[in-house]
Amino acid sequence: MRGKGYPLHYATSCHMTLSYHFTKPSAENTQLWWKSLLSNKLSRINIAKLVSFHTENENLIKQPPDATNSSDSGTDFSHSPRPQTYGPLEVQYLGP
Repeated sequence: MRGKGYPLHYATSCHMTLSYHFTKPSAENTQLWWKSLLSNKLSRINIAKLVSFHTENENLIKQPPDATNSSDSGTDFSHSPRPQTYGPLEVQYLGP
């Protein structure tokens, strides 16, 4: 399980989003979900496409370097100049 900085953390255990929490899935339900997902041929194809896209475009997905790194001290990643659209919702990155 991943910790801070990952969507599941904010959706299930972060104190700042407490009023919006979902319930963490039980191990049994997670196992059943994976079994169902992997038994579906279309799901397996989509997973393979996603993994292939990720490996081919890893440079697009990487997070910016740590701001404390002295070699990147002139680069400012603290604010995105425009909102990014993900489907029907607009999200604007405001920095850490």
